[in-house]
Amino acid sequence: MEKVPLNSGGKSEYGLIETDIRVKNNSNPVSPKGFLPTKFWTRVIPAVGLVTLVCVVAFVFFRSSGETLTPIEENLQATAELETGAYIDLEAKQGRIRGYVRNTRQGRNYLAFYKIPFAQPPVGSLRFQEPQPAGSWEGLRDVNEVAPQCLQRIKYSPVVEAGGEEDCLNLNLYTPSVQNKSAFQLWCFTDGNGSRYGAEYFLDEDVVLITIHYRLAAFGFLNSEDGVFPGNVGFKDQLMSLRWVKNNVAEYGGDPERSGASVCNTLDLFSDNPLQRLREVAEELNCPSNGTTAEIMECFMSKPPSEIAIARPSTENGHFAASIDTNSPSVFMPDSPYKILKDKKANSVPYILGIVTAEWLFDALAALHDPELYQFPYYGYLEIPFGDPEYYNFSEYFVKLWAQFAATGNPSGMNGLEWQSSPSREGAFWFELNDSPGRTHILDERMQFWDQFTDSQLKLE
Repeated sequence: MEKVPLNSGGKSEYGLIETDIRVKNNSNPVSPKGFLPTKFWTRVIPAVGLVTLVCVVAFVFFRSSGETLTPIEENLQATAELETGAYIDLEAKQGRIRGYVRNTRQGRNYLAFYKIPFAQPPVGSLRFQEPQPAGSWEGLRDVNEVAPQCLQRIKYSPVVEAGGEEDCLNLNLYTPSVQNKSAFQLWCFTDGNGSRYGAEYFLDEDVVLITIHYRLAAFGFLNSEDGVFPGNVGFKDQLMSLRWVKNNVAEYGGDPERSGASVCNTLDLFSDNPLQRLREVAEELNCPSNGTTAEIMECFMSKPPSEIAIARPSTENGHFAASIDTNSPSVFMPDSPYKILKDKKANSVPYILGIVTAEWLFDALAALHDPELYQFPYYGYLEIPFGDPEYYNFSEYFVKLWAQFAATGNPSGMNGLEWQSSPSREGAFWFELNDSPGRTHILDERMQFWDQFTDSQLKLE
């Protein structure tokens, strides 16, 4: 699991990702409208490696030439005057919820709203099923620590074990303050290693940060091709969370009509035989792998969630992947990604594409040795503190760049830096992060080899 170093009081502490939202306010800087400030004992939250969907709602404000503060600045001042450990209560659509005052690494206050449900708990009869919208709650929702990750196999553990909770379809919301009727740019990012994206970093800037959990592995990607296991429910969790943001972010100051998204490592794997993957997982769980899908479901429902979380298919390197789910109640992927792109049925949106050269080189080198190899793994972390103030400044600078990018779509305007676009054109160069010059003809012999096959031979159709 990856940990995020925090600089607080000179101590070497580790913290977790948090999420931010905006709240109502009036002219009273200490007692914003609808909030009851009080105090609680602060504590350090231990780091946990998360797989999350991260949304950044960013905005830019400008100081007028006069002395009057803008509404946004009044909100920032109101939050700044609250003590760390204080809290405010917000009357939201779903119910009354408590937000806690936290500190960024530069000592700036922000508000944290933890474990807000965007869907019903995926437990009991909803295990493996498509997400259902979350309802409202009665009374005060008071959670003072980050929502747990979805149940998953712990990646860097010396033993095979599961971590997290099955009831995990929640989000965390973080904001510099709470503002009504403000229009904030919304930027969404989803990838692993979510613990790298902490509110204690981003909230040094004027951004709203939202982190969201979704189901993984067998819980999120089993597909029986007949609707019993709907398939792609992990992606449908993401869609449900984005719908929640669209329907609720306005009351926290966000503009649901000004949004953009970035999705990484989601559709790079694709399963053309999901039923076979399901039967392989059933065999590992000692369920009737050759039985009907209903019989497999009945067996899976009797298994402890921790056993399901660590189960893997025996093929496709043990990975779970997206699949065509036309027999599910709500279709997420009507065809293969290749076919969707080829037929131009995908949404026309800007995207960034990249490759990593020789990423699996270490595994490939094993083929040069004897069939039986000894492994001496080490599972641990060497703390790498900021040894030079210049590194700390570098981190701050890139946080500013990302905030600027989320707000304007252009990471420019600081220290004279202008981010130049590089439009696609014939004969364009590749950009490589090494000392070699770019070139237009990449591995011609290999390309000629692959060109001799038809799409059907490559199973791309």
